[in-house]
Amino acid sequence: MADTSNSVYMRCGKSVNELVMRLGALQYEEINITISNADKSKKMPQTNPFLVQDFIKKSINRHQQIDNMRYTRQGKIQFTTKDPICAVQLLSLTKFMEIDVSTDLIWENISVRFLVADIPTTTPLEELSKEIQDKNDYLVVERWRFVKPNSGKVTSPVLITILGTTVPETIKLWFIRQRIQPFVDRPCQCNKCYVYTHGARTCDKNNICFCCGGDHIGPCQQPPKCVNCSGSRNAKSRSCSVYIQEQKILELKCRNHITIGEARRIFRQKNANYAESVKTMPAVCNIEESINAKFESLLKTVNDRYVTNPITQSNLFANQFSSYSHEVQTIPLDYSTENEFLNRNIEFWELKRAISKTKNSTPGADNIPSIWFKNLDDASLLKILGMLQQQLDFSVLPKVWKHTIIIPIPKLNNDKTKLTSCRPIALTSVFCKIFERILAHRITHFLTSRKKLNPNQHGFLPFRDNHTAIFKIYSANSEARKNKKFFVAVSLDIKSAYDSVHVDDLILKCLQLGISGKVTKWMHHFLQELSFQIKWRNFLSNTKTSFKGLPQGSVLSPILYVIFMNDFFETLDNNVECSIFADDIFVYCSHHTLSYIQTKIQNTLELIYKWCCYWKLTICLEKSAIIELSNKQVTSFPRITYAGISLPWSESIKYLGIQFSKYNQNGHILRSLRKRLKKLMVLRCLVIKEMVLEPNI
Repeated sequence: MADTSNSVYMRCGKSVNELVMRLGALQYEEINITISNADKSKKMPQTNPFLVQDFIKKSINRHQQIDNMRYTRQGKIQFTTKDPICAVQLLSLTKFMEIDVSTDLIWENISVRFLVADIPTTTPLEELSKEIQDKNDYLVVERWRFVKPNSGKVTSPVLITILGTTVPETIKLWFIRQRIQPFVDRPCQCNKCYVYTHGARTCDKNNICFCCGGDHIGPCQQPPKCVNCSGSRNAKSRSCSVYIQEQKILELKCRNHITIGEARRIFRQKNANYAESVKTMPAVCNIEESINAKFESLLKTVNDRYVTNPITQSNLFANQFSSYSHEVQTIPLDYSTENEFLNRNIEFWELKRAISKTKNSTPGADNIPSIWFKNLDDASLLKILGMLQQQLDFSVLPKVWKHTIIIPIPKLNNDKTKLTSCRPIALTSVFCKIFERILAHRITHFLTSRKKLNPNQHGFLPFRDNHTAIFKIYSANSEARKNKKFFVAVSLDIKSAYDSVHVDDLILKCLQLGISGKVTKWMHHFLQELSFQIKWRNFLSNTKTSFKGLPQGSVLSPILYVIFMNDFFETLDNNVECSIFADDIFVYCSHHTLSYIQTKIQNTLELIYKWCCYWKLTICLEKSAIIELSNKQVTSFPRITYAGISLPWSESIKYLGIQFSKYNQNGHILRSLRKRLKKLMVLRCLVIKEMVLEPNI
């Protein structure tokens, strides 16, 4: 056996710079370099950022590859980059603006640790490291053996640290396929004050009793009381809520390859209550948003006022809602091909059905309520039928039909003083809605009867609602669990979906599906140059014109958006499936290996990015996430990106009101299925009742 020190711990003989350079061929998130004062008693001064920028440009050749720089609470400067050469140049700094400094590397972002069991204690760590590197092509950075504190006996498991953040389920050692286990640290607890987050070396408090938390000498006579959670237990108990929270933070740190500080911040943001959310400032995504927020706060401080005039407020809302609308370049379209089913004359029963299905909602700009149409006699309805037929034949429509009154409604739990915290509620003409409902029914019937739409399109279609979408995903996940496969899903959300649709692109897709003739020409005229006004505190804003997007509150908008999304399924790679409900996209894939799933989903996301760029759409990355839903243990989560940005792995995803998670998802699904079953039972009772009333059937 080797000497005692070598049998317990061994570090790689390569330098830090050489290890960083080897990252170019491996998978990792980012490289973080910290620069601290060589004098440990002093901190790095916070100087002018322009001077720091000039110094970095002169000292670092690849300074363009630096993604971020920030000052830490420990008085250090942290640089973030994805370029190994840039990281080596930062590590080579000995002076920083005439200050002697020392550099260090944050290993959590570029390495991963795991346990290898059943290794004989007589096996040298150097031999084990060489075997792992030769058989598995991994670069081992550190090797640890565990020693029992009382006896000093060396135990069998070996803690291995390798370069890179991807670890398979097994590794090959001496012709044996050895399973590995991800390593999660135990929470650090001080032996003096028994508080977590720091050790006894840095603690300046007096020793206390771990049982009652008091300061006394001799055996404790007091009832147990935890100093962390104030529960009726001692401070070393693992049932303490603070200990459980620290354990979850460490699991988050190891799973996402981040530092303990970042894991603690993410955990607190996810589990913050309402009072903490109100006290803290909202997180910003980039520097530009941060500067805008500070500048807005500065203007409020200087002016010492808010906008209180209702007319000015309504115009501000109008400018906000019209910011998505810009003039676009038109494309040539051909309506000459006639679809006999869609372009036939409007029948009387279609008009009566459309009126009966119109809700008694608030009227639009023409102030004609739906109850007025419902009280008309047949003679008056025939005159309206002739007017609608004339509009369909000549593709003309009143301007009031293209005008919308928008009422901003504040969103729940948002800052009421910001324009972006309101949701637009559109009031359109009831007369126009009746005509739209006739066309929408024809188009829907044509698309479903001719099977023009992908079967994985859900929403705004007969027998394809949110329950069918959830059931399809649940069935695929259950099949993957039954066959012991991994099941990885990606949830995507299209930003400002209705407002981002270009009218000419939509009409082109309608023509490709066979929707042509007078109906398509009327819809094209209807969607062009829509106007709207904001109604705020009984005041109307100036009229604004939108040149793209589907109108909110329109009856035709849902089915037209379904048509616009129909060719999205062409972006899916083989063995990758997708479920779409309006602007919510759920892409999933199952297989026996995670590497196969990573390749397939990554290829699909690259095709989705190209599709979005072609049709001028944007995926909201803040609302997108990845999840693994199988019953298999995942040792390391692969890196999957969209447009070069890594998508975060999540423990649960909410899709169509259902919380999908690795555990305890059956309850949500079964409740949804019960609702579906109740509807089917009602339909069954109605069918039986009709059969009893009509014995000839």
